[in-house]
Amino acid sequence: MNWDPEELRDDFLIDRSTGINMRREHIFVDVLEPHEPTPLPPGKVAVFVFSHTDRVLKVSMAGPNSNARYQYQHYSANGAPSTLARSLLNDRDAVQRHRLNEYNVGDWIKRHTDRVNFILGEDFYGPTLSELKEFVLRRLNPVYEGK
Repeated sequence: MNWDPEELRDDFLIDRSTGINMRREHIFVDVLEPHEPTPLPPGKVAVFVFSHTDRVLKVSMAGPNSNARYQYQHYSANGAPSTLARSLLNDRDAVQRHRLNEYNVGDWIKRHTDRVNFILGEDFYGPTLSELKEFVLRRLNPVYEGK
């Protein structure tokens, strides 16, 4: 990973264009290298980022009732089209380079990607969570955004 999650969080907090009144302790940064997905803690929401080596692959978010999105969907070839697994399987180069298929893509993601979770209280669900996601997208420019 070639970016600093805590620096990104701090930049978001001081960015005056968001108009959001938050402090560092409102956003918990959880870095998992490599990782096993865990449940979204009760009463929390999150923006999360998948990276492989020096490339940011995907940015997503989960609301208070979106544990499946947070914990499972990005690892499943049968999940929604906007998941990391589906994006990887639609990328011929990634499929060939990493020998990916619908049966091994989830395990590959867990073993070969880093995941950073920006976890907030559910009272920040809505515009604040969306602002954080948009800020992270603009800053990190993920490979599979919009794909």
